[in-house]
Amino acid sequence: FEQHFSIFQKISGLSLKPKKCILILTTIVASESNVKIIKHWLGMFLPAWSGFHITNVGKYLGIHMGPLAGSVQWKAPLEKFKARIHDIKRDAPPLATVGPLFASRAASVLGYVGQLVLPPKDFTTAELWAAHKVLGMPLALDTEAIFSLHLFGSVKLLRVSNYLKAAMLRAASKTIRGYAKMHLQLGELPRN
Repeated sequence: FEQHFSIFQKISGLSLKPKKCILILTTIVASESNVKIIKHWLGMFLPAWSGFHITNVGKYLGIHMGPLAGSVQWKAPLEKFKARIHDIKRDAPPLATVGPLFASRAASVLGYVGQLVLPPKDFTTAELWAAHKVLGMPLALDTEAIFSLHLFGSVKLLRVSNYLKAAMLRAASKTIRGYAKMHLQLGELPRN
């Protein structure tokens, strides 16, 4: 490995910075003892990598990866979404502008992760809370009712769960190359 990275470094002028590098363990837990064993091995065979952080979850371009990524994947985007909802409520905009603000300032912060990761199972609760909050209503309506208020002359709010489905479909059809081939290959895997 080290020789390949050395060649790449000479060609590109780029080098690895161990403080910024993460080894994501996919088959074992990154327990203290496992990390110690791996660091020892790295020290013997790849000393330049011995300073890498070793964990079960890492973040690359805003997406968490690794076997334990599911538990943290939506934490930051949902916190930002909720903060934006509070900002909209605090600013007390005219009702006619709440729908566009909800879509552009709050829902949009979820789209990036939503391209690749299904929303959490309890997302409907957050979506319902957000709609009630920006409209200044007590939690009185169910999801179907609050996102249908425009049929009765009120503001139309973007159904965030539908927006996330659309983001994922768009990524699958326009951004991610080879999606159909990968899907077919998954179908060819032996079943136990």
